Amino acid sequence: ERELGEDERAFALDVAAKASEAAPRSVDHLETLAAWLEFAGRKPDAIAAVERAQAIEPMRASVRLRLQRLRH
Repeated sequence: ERELGEDERAFALDVAAKASEAAPRSVDHLETLAAWLEFAGRKPDAIAAVERAQAIEPMRASVRLRLQRLRH
């Protein structure tokens, strides 16, 4: 298994950000964006993305769990 290179990671984060911008109420897109932001070391931005997802769909378990993990 090969790790993603820096350019590939940057591309993935850019795609996730654009997808989230195109569909700002998509919790799936926000969760994906949060994952890539976290992977990029941008934890405060990842938390903000998950908080937006939680505002849209507060009962989704994956959102609650990711937010809990990111805050601790």
